Amino acid sequence: MTGESVLGIRPADGEVLWRHGWATSFNGNIATPVVVGDYVFVSSGYGKGCVLLKLIPSGGGVRPEVVYFRKGRVMRNHHSTCVYSGGFLYGYDDNLLKCVDFRTGEEVDGWVAKDDKGRSIGKGSLVLADGQLLGLTETGTMFLAGVNPEEFRFLGQVERVLEGNQCWAAPVPVNGRIYLRDQSKIVCLDARPRGD
Repeated sequence: MTGESVLGIRPADGEVLWRHGWATSFNGNIATPVVVGDYVFVSSGYGKGCVLLKLIPSGGGVRPEVVYFRKGRVMRNHHSTCVYSGGFLYGYDDNLLKCVDFRTGEEVDGWVAKDDKGRSIGKGSLVLADGQLLGLTETGTMFLAGVNPEEFRFLGQVERVLEGNQCWAAPVPVNGRIYLRDQSKIVCLDARPRGD
């Protein structure tokens, strides 16, 4: 990603193999493209939206073909890249956590991300960890949810692990520990199972 396009580059010599224009306000293309086979999903905030590209062999090269483009809707990733699992994307459409069908670009009806008190899961970042969604909201709450396109399954949370309202880095799970950071500190949580 650049501020104005998404492109494919050959690692051996740096040659640009294909390019698709994707200009956003402030050149704010922050989320990483999600690549699944010959498909590339791109999403940006600032009202941009999302696009799914299919990479097609063409005259010894590659050309991107638009499968769908959802201007200003469906999935507008601001800071966080979507998580792909089983044909679905889980990610933030600006402030709302959503589940979207990867191939059609349609939101899953009735999939609503709320905690055990009925509050919406706040804007943040996600990773896939041991088959679950591990998230950190921008206000410092860590949560765990099931990966299920039929319904949002809230599994638990730890509120205010970090402070402030700019906790934008994705959680990093490593060997039973979870590393989280905000703009001033790093926290390591021990998530290993306890023995009897």
